[in-house]
Amino acid sequence: DADGTVDLRRYAALFDEPRFSTFVVVTALFSFAYNSVVAFLPLFLTAEVGLAPTTANLLYSALFVVSLVQLGTGEASDRVGVLPVLVGTLGVATAGLGALVVLAGGATATAPATGGVLGVTVDARTLAMGAAVVALGLGSHGYRPARGAYLMDVLPGDVSGGGLGAVRTLLMGAGAVGPAVVGYLSETAGFVAAFSVLVAALACATALTAALWALDRRSR
Repeated sequence: DADGTVDLRRYAALFDEPRFSTFVVVTALFSFAYNSVVAFLPLFLTAEVGLAPTTANLLYSALFVVSLVQLGTGEASDRVGVLPVLVGTLGVATAGLGALVVLAGGATATAPATGGVLGVTVDARTLAMGAAVVALGLGSHGYRPARGAYLMDVLPGDVSGGGLGAVRTLLMGAGAVGPAVVGYLSETAGFVAAFSVLVAALACATALTAALWALDRRSR
């Protein structure tokens, strides 16, 4: 426009670009799953798995402690490319959350405790749960720097700010819907079923990102 503003149709046209629209779906699926996990993981660990609150809180804190991985994945995306890092981090997050669901499904077969530290019961299943939470955290936090880099790569420079704002709005919406869906499913079908939906969302995000990577390699 003559006054320097950008026509809203310019933003809408961004979604005609397959790489952009596909990755928006990827990021929405991730936000749906991650926000739901953040909202319900402590309750999942206590109510479904049967962990003591102290143990559940310790595992929950591990989800955030590993956020320092972003320093490494940001540098890795500069060295090996953004899409490989995106596929790797989403794959790790999917594996971690999937392991949590599998372990929760076998929660009745609890191994004998091997000891305790600061009131936290330590047994084989708890250690496995901890490893799964760490994997989920590493993948989820590691994904973020590469996500931002890829969005900046696919957005035209003249609408990059507004485009990021539009994507952020969609992500906030997906992130808000996720906990509501999981809350409903946990009451009607149980936490294992609810978290299985989140695993499926992350798996779809990983598959779509792998497809983007394959198309990118083919076009070179």
